[in-house]
Amino acid sequence: MRFVTLYPRAKNVQLVKDMGMIPYYIKTLFNEDAKLVTYKNDESYPYLDTVVKGAKVEFIKKVFGRQIDGMIYTFIHAKEIDVLNLYHLNTATFLSEIAYRLRNKKGKIYLKLDISMEGLRTVQIKDPRGFIKRMDIKLADIVSCETKIIQKRLNELFDKEIIYVTNGCLMGDDESLDLSEDVNTNSEKTILTVAKFGTYEKASDTLLYAFAKSADRHDYNLKIIGTVEESFKSVIEKFFSEYPNMRERVIFAGEIHDRAALKNEYRRARIFTLPSRRESFGIVLVEAAYEGCYLVTTEATPAGYDVSDNGKYGLIAKTDDIDDLADKFVKICTDEDFDWNKHAAGISEYAKSVFDWEKIVTYLYGKIKEELKK
Repeated sequence: MRFVTLYPRAKNVQLVKDMGMIPYYIKTLFNEDAKLVTYKNDESYPYLDTVVKGAKVEFIKKVFGRQIDGMIYTFIHAKEIDVLNLYHLNTATFLSEIAYRLRNKKGKIYLKLDISMEGLRTVQIKDPRGFIKRMDIKLADIVSCETKIIQKRLNELFDKEIIYVTNGCLMGDDESLDLSEDVNTNSEKTILTVAKFGTYEKASDTLLYAFAKSADRHDYNLKIIGTVEESFKSVIEKFFSEYPNMRERVIFAGEIHDRAALKNEYRRARIFTLPSRRESFGIVLVEAAYEGCYLVTTEATPAGYDVSDNGKYGLIAKTDDIDDLADKFVKICTDEDFDWNKHAAGISEYAKSVFDWEKIVTYLYGKIKEELKK
């Protein structure tokens, strides 16, 4: 089987996300000819020599932009591809699907949606944009989404099966990680978030103000790992001017590239929060779950339901609701009967059993083989 994931925007980090993991495991587990096709968006791709050693990546030149370049690549190479793997509901996907269908009548298209609740809404809109999105789904032979709540709704909308192919995590599987021996699971009274802080989607302002509103009712700190958007720095200064006592309790740790160091941060923290306004998945939830964190997410983060096992290992707050998010923080931070060790063991075991890339890709591979027999 010749399997091609076409994702022109892939950077080094995408090699350990679904765009890189699916072709990597199809190649390594099943000895198939599987590769990722992308622009060279980073100066180097160090994961090719470490985490995904042996992965096959083809770099293409950026000439007209990803929509046209992807379509041209697909048209030229269609007959050499048995399964074309595309991402997202957009014009680029539509053009590549058409190009592939024109040149390869027997080949199969696998579309991984990576869809948010907002995306679910737009796919139903009766306008040209909605039409393209619906056609993306109709033209594909296999369509999957990452969360069960969206899978259920899509299966109600479309006269075809939408399968559940979630996202996995490598944080718990990398034996090369040199973890600090003095790191005790959930030892710090910390609410942790890992995000590109300050983007609209991540609701960073809601998080800051919700923490401030809850802070006098518990003794936890808020730690933020990730880059801070330049345009958001004035919002942070305004926040600290309104809540000067928060300067010692809100910790900006910056971006952490080292995987061992990041894993240690997850392991130390008791609570992990991702209070997004819009989120297709959020792999950081799985990374945090692997290390035993209690999860606090929002209704706009559909993976929150899956990774918390429908609330068994976390709380779901109303989207963009400062008061409700603050109340959720207080609820878990002040629960004196909560068994942190039991919880950490439970959510970690659950995450490793469900969000394991080998299991995920093995299931997907079976579906692909079934489709190829038709």
